[in-house]
Amino acid sequence: SRLFLMLKAYIDDSHMRQTPFYVLGGWVAPVKTWAAFSDAWSDVLRMSPRIAYFKYDEAMGLSGEFLGISDAARDEKLRLLINLIEEHGLVGVASAIPHDIFYPMFGTYPHKWVRNPYYISFYGIAARLVKHLSSSGIKQKVEFIFDFQPGSDQMREAQDGWANFREMAP
Repeated sequence: SRLFLMLKAYIDDSHMRQTPFYVLGGWVAPVKTWAAFSDAWSDVLRMSPRIAYFKYDEAMGLSGEFLGISDAARDEKLRLLINLIEEHGLVGVASAIPHDIFYPMFGTYPHKWVRNPYYISFYGIAARLVKHLSSSGIKQKVEFIFDFQPGSDQMREAQDGWANFREMAP
């Protein structure tokens, strides 16, 4: 067997088609780091008060997995999770586009995938990360894992635009 050195980037959106901002962001680290991070993250989720998964909106609204949890217990869990990100050296990547800038420029563009703010954010993150890694002398491949939203075609639209992106940013 061969050992492959690869970076993984886990990316998620925050209400991508809702104003006033379209936000896409995530974390990047080597595969080996993700394995240790994932185990530590699961340990914190299982700590009392136990939650099955983490969603920031639920934490801040004390809903979903955080329903019935006190502000103090929520804040402690958040502190522990944030510390894990720092301890494991994850690199943050994000794209935030104000609707008031995006829509006048792209909102009526002929190609459907360009009218989707996810497309611009998706490729913006990929291009900036590749540029950063290249300028840092890092030659590892990057596997991008984007969150899937049931009932949404945003990933299909973004993938449909991949050829155009490769032409614009080889």
